[in-house]
Amino acid sequence: MLGTELENNVVLSLVDSPSLVQTNRIDPDWFNSPKLSVLVKFVVDQHGDFSNFIDLRTKFTRYNPTLMADDDWQTLANSRSSKYKFEGYVKELRDHYWRSQFTQAAQNASLIPSAENITKVKDVLTKLQEPEDEPEESMADLSNDLEYRLTHKTEDGILTYQSVDDLLNHGMHGGQQIVIGARPSVGKTAFSLNLIRKMFERNPNMKADFFSLEMSAVSIHDRLAAALSEINSKKFINPFLSMNDTDKAKAREANKVLNQYDLGIYNKKMSVEKITKTIRQRAAESQSGHYLAVVDYLQLVDTDRRMDKRSEIEYVSRTFKKLTTELNIPIILLSQLSRQIENRDKKIPVLSDLRETGAIEQDANVVGFLYRENEEPDPVLDPIVFNVQKNREGSLGKVRFNFYKPTQKMEAAL
Repeated sequence: MLGTELENNVVLSLVDSPSLVQTNRIDPDWFNSPKLSVLVKFVVDQHGDFSNFIDLRTKFTRYNPTLMADDDWQTLANSRSSKYKFEGYVKELRDHYWRSQFTQAAQNASLIPSAENITKVKDVLTKLQEPEDEPEESMADLSNDLEYRLTHKTEDGILTYQSVDDLLNHGMHGGQQIVIGARPSVGKTAFSLNLIRKMFERNPNMKADFFSLEMSAVSIHDRLAAALSEINSKKFINPFLSMNDTDKAKAREANKVLNQYDLGIYNKKMSVEKITKTIRQRAAESQSGHYLAVVDYLQLVDTDRRMDKRSEIEYVSRTFKKLTTELNIPIILLSQLSRQIENRDKKIPVLSDLRETGAIEQDANVVGFLYRENEEPDPVLDPIVFNVQKNREGSLGKVRFNFYKPTQKMEAAL
């Protein structure tokens, strides 16, 4: 692929999804086109934090009013490159740049074999052969970041329930792996869906993905609709017969709200590799700080590799943890508990109850458990406790919820 075509492909993908720069290193120096180089530098400097093409164009033009003509923008607006091949485009562009630099340096050294020119050849060859992994940020970078945070308010994370946000230091943040464990039928899935419901209520322009490995997409959608409409979830099994006109009107209003959610629901059995690929694609399409993934549940996720169950869970947990750091997103993992808890008089979970392996606790930034206040479940209203027992960036503590089981709705208790 020619250099000009490569440059266009990278920029077209960036204009379509500026947040791609958050998960891929792109150097403006790789571009021969001065216009494209300046545009890429602007996207990189802004961390790709644009809501759409128009937002990018408006902000760029404010700082560079004469660089890009209307025809230039129209070309970008009308053209689209595959974001799913973006990493390949970037790698090829990088290699093309350093190959051309090496060719030029070698020609200069051949004509004038000075120590400076020979050193240049060695330096470029090192760049051409170095691995793609980026070095750690320098102390200067980190110091500049701290100075910025000293003079600017840190943005809130992804907000849900106020009481949960307080424990998590103003919401869920990028880089966090949040593990939520509970015994069967306590409400792990319902709790995570209610977190999603509150998230969409309180945060604009959010995207989320829910990977359910034991429930159908229809069931997940119906649970959300039940919580929003406050209609008994069982009526959604056969709403034509079960609902009266009032219920149907409420269900339609809930459906309108759900249609506004940018929520992907995946209910086929997927390997961690496939889930990871989906998360990468969706996170790249999102604004920074506006994406959440939920996996229900950890022990059902398998891998394309061959390994025993314990090693598999450790690998899955570690893979998700690396992904939270790389993409700077939070991921919620629901988890089963070991059967040891059933042998205790009080069924209050502790960290050692996380099933199969200690790696789950080790990888997690936050570990919270759900349990009933009363041992005997109530068919209508279950008082549920969310107990945060590990929290690297926030506080430990308990939040009490009222779980209205017929409607699958949870609200923080007063």
